[in-house]
Amino acid sequence: MTAAMAQVQKNSGLIGYAWLRDRFQLPSFLGAREARVAATNAVVVAPDGGLLVPSRMAPGAGVLEHILFALKHEDINLYVLSVALKSLPAADLEEAFSYTPNGVYVRTACHLWELMTGGTLEQRGGAITAPYQEVFDPDRYFTGPSRRSPKWRMDFNGLGSVTFCPVIRKTPEILHLLGQDILGQT
Repeated sequence: MTAAMAQVQKNSGLIGYAWLRDRFQLPSFLGAREARVAATNAVVVAPDGGLLVPSRMAPGAGVLEHILFALKHEDINLYVLSVALKSLPAADLEEAFSYTPNGVYVRTACHLWELMTGGTLEQRGGAITAPYQEVFDPDRYFTGPSRRSPKWRMDFNGLGSVTFCPVIRKTPEILHLLGQDILGQT
């Protein structure tokens, strides 16, 4: 990271997907919510839906740190993840995995990296003993059939393939409309 880029991050306070969007100069779709460092003691949802995060919880200056933060604290954004993960050398993910082979967020990043790049990562650091984890939480997203990856103990359960996967959150508004059975009423 260049000194100018570090200064932009320091001044803007953006983290997670917002930082990645700035870093890769990506558009912000549909008023994407931003996570930023703020004077708070815990992660707080701001009135605009963004996250306010204490500085002690902010990720470091690297792309992978912001990816892992976003996977842990923010919704899934496959577009931003695709661009960011494709920029990472395999060695960076392999090293991160070697430190926490059972970590769900690093396993998610490794699994998505392989799906998005077509590359293969080595698993250094021991066998995964953690349970299988779904990429999309079915309580928060509409999901499709799971495609299991025994290598990463991950299930890709999006509404399509990783190359075309609409991401639809189960918002109160959508759940309300589904409960009205509009198609059944016509």
